[in-house]
Amino acid sequence: MTIEENVITGCTNGIRFGEYKATGGLDGSITSVTVRNNTVTGGTNAIRLHPDGSNVSANGIIVYDNDLSGNTYGVKNEFTSGTLDASDNWWGSANGPTIASNTFNFGSQGVQIDEAVADNVKYVQWWDSGGDDGDPDNGFQPTGGSLFAPVTNITHDPDTYYSSIGSGISSATANNTLLIENGTFSEAPTVDKNLTLTVPIGTAEMTRLISNGSTTTGLSGLFAANTSTDPAFQFGGAVTLAGDVTLTSTNQKAITFNSTIDGDQKLTVNTGTGGTATFGDMVGNANALSGLEVDALNVDFDNTVEVDDDGIDIDAGGYVTFDNTVDTTGGGTVTISNTGLLTISGPMSLDGAFNQDGAGAVSIAGDVDTTNDNVTFTNSVTLGSNVDIDTTGTTAGNILFSSTINTVGNSLALDAGSVGNITLSDALTGGGDVTVRDGAVQSYQDLTLNSLSIQDATTSVTFGGDVAATTSIDVVSGGTIIQNGSVTSGTDLVYDAAGDLALYGTTTVANSAALSAGNNLTVGASLTGGGALTLIATGGAISGSGTIQANDGVDTQGDLTLWQGNSLNLANLTFGNQSTTDLTAQSYNGGVTIDKTKPSNAADQWQSIIATAEHNVVLSGDGDITTGNLVSNGAGYGVQISTGSGGSLDAQGTINSGGFVDVDVEGNAGFADAVTAGDDIDLVAGGDITTNAMTSTAGDIDITSTGGNLVAQGTINSGGSVTANIDGQAGFAQTVSAGSGIDLDAGDDITTRAMTSTGGNIEIESAAGDLVVNGALTADAGGVSLISETGTIYTPGGSNDTLNVPITGFSNSAAGTGVDLPFGSGKTAILIENGSNLILGPGATLTANGTYNPASYDDRESVDFDSSLTGGGEQLDVAIYLGNSPQAPPIGNITVNSIVVMENNGGMVVDAGEKVLFGDEFGDSEFNQTHRLEVVSRLSKTLSEVASYERLPFADNPEAIRNWFTAPGYFAGAYVLRGVRTLLAEVLAVTNPVPLVPPRTLEPELRGEVEGPDTEALARLLTELGIGVQPYMTDAYGGALSTDLRLYKAAEKLQELMPILEDADGTRIAGLKTAVQQFFPTLDLLTEEQVDSFDKILQSHKGDMTDFDLAGQCIYSLTEYVNILGTEIGWPVEKSVNFVMGRYVPRLTEGDEIRIAVIQMFLQKEL
Repeated sequence: MTIEENVITGCTNGIRFGEYKATGGLDGSITSVTVRNNTVTGGTNAIRLHPDGSNVSANGIIVYDNDLSGNTYGVKNEFTSGTLDASDNWWGSANGPTIASNTFNFGSQGVQIDEAVADNVKYVQWWDSGGDDGDPDNGFQPTGGSLFAPVTNITHDPDTYYSSIGSGISSATANNTLLIENGTFSEAPTVDKNLTLTVPIGTAEMTRLISNGSTTTGLSGLFAANTSTDPAFQFGGAVTLAGDVTLTSTNQKAITFNSTIDGDQKLTVNTGTGGTATFGDMVGNANALSGLEVDALNVDFDNTVEVDDDGIDIDAGGYVTFDNTVDTTGGGTVTISNTGLLTISGPMSLDGAFNQDGAGAVSIAGDVDTTNDNVTFTNSVTLGSNVDIDTTGTTAGNILFSSTINTVGNSLALDAGSVGNITLSDALTGGGDVTVRDGAVQSYQDLTLNSLSIQDATTSVTFGGDVAATTSIDVVSGGTIIQNGSVTSGTDLVYDAAGDLALYGTTTVANSAALSAGNNLTVGASLTGGGALTLIATGGAISGSGTIQANDGVDTQGDLTLWQGNSLNLANLTFGNQSTTDLTAQSYNGGVTIDKTKPSNAADQWQSIIATAEHNVVLSGDGDITTGNLVSNGAGYGVQISTGSGGSLDAQGTINSGGFVDVDVEGNAGFADAVTAGDDIDLVAGGDITTNAMTSTAGDIDITSTGGNLVAQGTINSGGSVTANIDGQAGFAQTVSAGSGIDLDAGDDITTRAMTSTGGNIEIESAAGDLVVNGALTADAGGVSLISETGTIYTPGGSNDTLNVPITGFSNSAAGTGVDLPFGSGKTAILIENGSNLILGPGATLTANGTYNPASYDDRESVDFDSSLTGGGEQLDVAIYLGNSPQAPPIGNITVNSIVVMENNGGMVVDAGEKVLFGDEFGDSEFNQTHRLEVVSRLSKTLSEVASYERLPFADNPEAIRNWFTAPGYFAGAYVLRGVRTLLAEVLAVTNPVPLVPPRTLEPELRGEVEGPDTEALARLLTELGIGVQPYMTDAYGGALSTDLRLYKAAEKLQELMPILEDADGTRIAGLKTAVQQFFPTLDLLTEEQVDSFDKILQSHKGDMTDFDLAGQCIYSLTEYVNILGTEIGWPVEKSVNFVMGRYVPRLTEGDEIRIAVIQMFLQKEL
């Protein structure tokens, strides 16, 4: 039966179904009844199933597409069996009928459903609109609406529909998905199986939502709970986000997650200002959330949190707690607005910024690490453990603490990379170590900590408040460091700024402090270091009005180092405790001045000074000055030290100057280490001078003591001269060398080691003491003078009365070279003079090098000799002078027991006050025909007196001296004995030189042969041979010996050979070269057999003007030249060969080693 398209209004029962039975009649039943498209309104019961009976059931009745609104009951089912299908009807409200099982928008529902038995009316879905086509003839035709169910199980096929969340859950099987519509459900469902609840549109509000611990609940959409008791949401099991999820407690009650939350979706939790959001297990561990937003009274994360790009945003009216790690990816930020305490117990690794911007405090025990993003703490922070905050990645973010930090003894590490800024806007307290690895602009206020280490500030570091460190402070900045407040370091302080460094607050350091600026360093307030204090301004200057002191002044010693790029003048600074401070000062590009301009900073005020400068180092003071190493690097600059008021210098370190060293002190001057200068070294002291090694590369060394002694403990080397003028004693414990002379004068004893002068004289003189000479004295281009006016000249050993060291000098009167002779302007190579006995022992070899020409330079008057025709003797060019100092009456003996070597034409004078003695060693000397040996006894007037008292050797037979000498040959020079009849030393006896060659045992040549000698040829010969003596003329020996013409004949022969050997046009040289190259192309072919063959070839080509003839002319002329020197001049063969090889062979061979070897073999072969 079908009941359709009717309009029924105002009836108690619009349509009624029931069991009716007449007494005694047949049984009846209701089956297959359809009620559709009817409008039943305005009555009591639109559809009523009554009365009940055993023969009726609601199962056979279907009611759909009807308008049942406007009645008291849309359906009143009083049947007790079966289920009435009343779905798809309009109940007068989009929220469906009013019935206990319909929890959707309760209070805004349509007409009621009354059931005799619960759930025996099926009413879901329903029409959400009462729209009709408006034609009363066809009843109710739904128009404009749609069928609706509050809850749909979209997993079922077909979908199943429910009027409550609870019924949907109970009807679902595991892993089903329930779609929940926007609205309010008056229920508190419990999820007891694995389900997904999704709200596609709007918000599904309920009393509360709970899931059991064994379930996994999927969520998607907006959920709200309006319970007035905790919790609003409680998930005992895992939660999976199937879409973005918002959970809101409208009555500010708790939302609790007891298990994990996963899903790449955003979760929003809102408990308002009164509820606590609790996350009891991992959030995003298996699958990171895309975002997490929490707005609650309190927020508690008991385990890890992992969120993606949407990050974490927490707004809490109370506390926020993170008990484990927090990670974000994809640029996800963390923003926490906490009114209560924010506790971070685990590390945060964030791919976005961290921003704590609430009014609540922060307790942090975990690290915070972002990738190029900022970290901000707006309110006070307390460390619960060591914390590291790092914003570095490919770039970096800023780190900002807007309020206080209490480290509670823990360490804090910060790293903002090279471009991120670090700002501590308020005080940091609590001790602990603070380490800043990197950061660009860094700003700090008050800091109270154990230690501070800022390892790399790219741009700047500014301390706006006071800094107090129990131990060390170490700050490195690629830009500036500005200290506006006071700084106290319990141990050490290091500031290293590539730019400016400015200290405007008091700085106190218990131990050492090193302050370095790449540009200027400003000390605007007091700076005190308990030990070493170093200030460096590499490219600028150190300035400021603050007092700088390297110790606390209580009997402690400090070290102060000042280095700067510009010139450093201590008058521009203020210091304290100088007397107990060792100062090191350096200027990289200028000078260092520590003088009396500001007396409190003068050089004498410091315990010691070390200074290094590119320009001058200037130290001055009235009192004593103590220095370490002093360095002036620049050429033309130097080190200058001076004192007044009797002040002394104690130079305990080296002095090294690219230019000069100038020391002028009124007291003593001590140099414990080397002094080195590129230019002059001038040392002047009123007292004693003690030196170590001294070197002047290209200048002079001048040492003067006006009232003390000199002790030179090290070597002295000068590219120029060495001069010492000492009032007392002068001792030289090491060698002295000079490029242009050594001049030592002392009032008392002088002690020397070896001395060498390559370009000037060596002159040593004591006015009233001994000369103690311990080493050789060598003047390569000047003379040597030893004078002890009243004392003894000796080498230590034995009786300390004998000079026993070699002495080598040089003189050339034509060039004005040599030491001065005692009288007049004459020069000599060696002068030794003392006031007592003079003894030359076997070790005192005297070598007089130079050029001597008595014909042009007569030194007789310069040695107080008579130069008259009657008693003056021959002219004399003195090479060696040994004398006793003039006294009245004359005293002193001179003993010569050493070998003497002189160049040709040189003269030796032994000028004794009383007696001259020759020792055996002197007999080994070589005196040739050009030499003169003159001995003097100033006490003697006559030869007989000399002989009687044996005051001069061989006075009774002067000629006997020749055979006394044991050198090769015999004494061949002139031997002159002198005495003093009136004032000058006159000749008492003379033994003239022997001929150049020994006289032959032949009859004398005829006198006619001697007259008119070839003097020009002889002069050429003497020039050639470098002999330089006058030729023996007629009557040279007064008839006792014959003259000898071989000298002149030899000269003529040599003159004939000279044009060949000199070969002005080079013809013979070319021929020699060609011939040797042809016969000896390589050196290994040069054998005696080959030389013999070459000789035969040369002989065979004589006179044919071929290359072999020209070669022969050269070689045979050389061999003949050597023969003439040996046989006719009397030279030894070796000397003859060496002369020729040195004079002619270099030109003939042009340095070719094969030609040289060929000539050598010919000379050996012929000789």
